[in-house]
Amino acid sequence: EHIETLAGNDYENVYAIWDSGMTMGCSCDAGYTGPNCAVKECKYGIDPLYLDDDATARMTETFIDIGGTNGVEGTYAIKFYDVFGEDYSTAPIKISTANTQVGTCSELTTALEALPNTVIPSSSVYCSMSQYSTLGTTYALTFTGNPGILKELEVDYYDGGRPTLFNQWGYAGLNISSMVYTKGVPGADVDYFATKCEGVKVKTKFAGDMQVPYKPSVNIWGAIRDIDSDDEYSQLARCLGDSDGSAANNVDTTDWDYGSYVPTDKTYEKMGGNPHIVKMVPTTKSDNFAPAYYHLVWGSQLYTYSNWTSYASTEYGKVFWLASPPVSETEEYNVYATDGVAEIVFYDTDEDHDLDVVGEPRVTATFSQGSKVIYTSYDTACESASSFIHPCLDKGDMIFLFDANWGRLSSSEANGDTIFGNGGEHKVLTDFDVSNNAWKFNNYESFTNTYYTIDKIYKEDPTAKTFSVAEDRFRIVVDKGINWGATNYTDPDGDGLSNTGYVQIIKFSPATTGNYKFVSECSNRGTCDGGSGMCDCFSGWEGDSCTLQNALAV
Repeated sequence: EHIETLAGNDYENVYAIWDSGMTMGCSCDAGYTGPNCAVKECKYGIDPLYLDDDATARMTETFIDIGGTNGVEGTYAIKFYDVFGEDYSTAPIKISTANTQVGTCSELTTALEALPNTVIPSSSVYCSMSQYSTLGTTYALTFTGNPGILKELEVDYYDGGRPTLFNQWGYAGLNISSMVYTKGVPGADVDYFATKCEGVKVKTKFAGDMQVPYKPSVNIWGAIRDIDSDDEYSQLARCLGDSDGSAANNVDTTDWDYGSYVPTDKTYEKMGGNPHIVKMVPTTKSDNFAPAYYHLVWGSQLYTYSNWTSYASTEYGKVFWLASPPVSETEEYNVYATDGVAEIVFYDTDEDHDLDVVGEPRVTATFSQGSKVIYTSYDTACESASSFIHPCLDKGDMIFLFDANWGRLSSSEANGDTIFGNGGEHKVLTDFDVSNNAWKFNNYESFTNTYYTIDKIYKEDPTAKTFSVAEDRFRIVVDKGINWGATNYTDPDGDGLSNTGYVQIIKFSPATTGNYKFVSECSNRGTCDGGSGMCDCFSGWEGDSCTLQNALAV
């Protein structure tokens, strides 16, 4: 096919340069690769040597919400994509919010594991479900037998053009909706956070009475806790290391970046343009697929744990602030760091590629839960954006959309510094009087700690609200449904107009070091025969993906 056709088939991307209509290439069927599609791909598996007493495999936990304004019943199908991109549709699955015996996890997993070619191995789907009042049902699915990067599931409740789901009064398709999204660490084939912080075991705590700090503030929902010695503090700081890609500005004997900004008069501190992202894995786990969580962290330059409360006097060192909400306050975690770099996307007025916390505006985003489309306040595409946008974004880039208690307004510090998004943040964890609170009285959402891969980035023609309400021309399409929503227009730049979002985008650029490719053809324990699509396992390993150890095999 022509190159512009191949681009169009890839999320409707556009290829329109000089060789359009001339250059051609093969579009291979699922399971085949190579310039002429003659090479068969082998079965993928998790490298057995990656799994140890602490590490767990990153498996996608997919959430499916199906509901309606007045309940829902009928049937639907799930379209599942394997690691090669081949799609499989289940037989019809029943659902009824009026009858909890219909649409159970057992029925759902049976339908999925009945797909052809044993594409989903038997007993490999973990399922849990919850029903929100009588309006809908949420399913959480983990495919432990299908490692790697999987295209997101799709929910189909149409038989041709005829809806197969009905509302409470029996009207087909009326006020019925479905959402698919991922929480926590998504399925992956490379672990970019593979460096374990040895000698470090921590907990995470929300801000609150007798806690550090006493209440939430901009980019602070809580703190890393239970740092029991000066040595443990130093070990964690040394492990986090550099955050901006330049070791020349690292500090202290621990040779690390705080990831924070402090003015010369030291009257306040803020999260900087290059905060740390860490992976936290529970120290106790039930299996190799226990969930892990990414967290946005920055180090205090002004405050120690003992500055805050006598309750914390047994904790050592300066505070590690949590910009992302804790997932658990009781779980103990091992911490894993990355050699990659996290960067807040901003308008780089002086073009020095270094965020001036005081003077430079950030790019903000609006998006809806379950949608894959992000609307940005500036054009961020590397191909078309202003040279003042840093870092620019491109297809294939990884971005985070943390709920980091971003400020919705501009405000000034005591020394007169006026800062973008420095006010309007949540100052309490719960708020019973806010009717439009999306999290049922919690002002935070704990599971925004996932990354998204950009599938398409483009500029659309102006709409009726572009110049009268808010900027909506600049759009990003990501690889999976976003697991929370931020649709409010606010005024973080302080121009008096509530015409932008408030969530700031963090681009994550993996390094070439500190990574572990833990999912691959033949599980890193063999080589793939491209002619037969079969694995030739190394000595001591066997199985169709070389994951089984056999001490007698030679």
